[in-house]
Amino acid sequence: MHPDAGACGCAAVLTLVLAAGAPSAQKDILGPPLSFERCRTESVKLFGTEPVRLGPGSKVKAPRRLRNVSPRLPRGARRWRAGFSWVGEVLIGVDGKVRGVWPVKEVEFSPPWPEFNEAIEAAVRQWVFEPTKADGRPVPVCMAVSVGASPR
Repeated sequence: MHPDAGACGCAAVLTLVLAAGAPSAQKDILGPPLSFERCRTESVKLFGTEPVRLGPGSKVKAPRRLRNVSPRLPRGARRWRAGFSWVGEVLIGVDGKVRGVWPVKEVEFSPPWPEFNEAIEAAVRQWVFEPTKADGRPVPVCMAVSVGASPR
């Protein structure tokens, strides 16, 4: 592993999972609530069923993350000192594995540095959650996730 891999020069990479359908939390980060259309479409294609919508009034709890993988940020990220926030939609399959990741708000650089955002997406794809159940059966879930860090 390269010495700069996995380090961004930030205090610590923090991860916050937001339940889909929680408009007040989403509004603070994203603006209007997410539509989750891409996630819903992929769930129907992969599992033949609509994903569970989490949020106020839902009897289904947000899945608990069992495996967290921190981003292996590209070479040179150690020298980068600013904080960042990346937000995306995630489809969690009936087995608890992440089946799809769609960026909603990427970290912006000038000039562009796509490898930074790609590293975050690659890490999120490796997360594993406890399977979510509705009426005793495992179900797919669409939710928003945020990965970020604060400057030192």
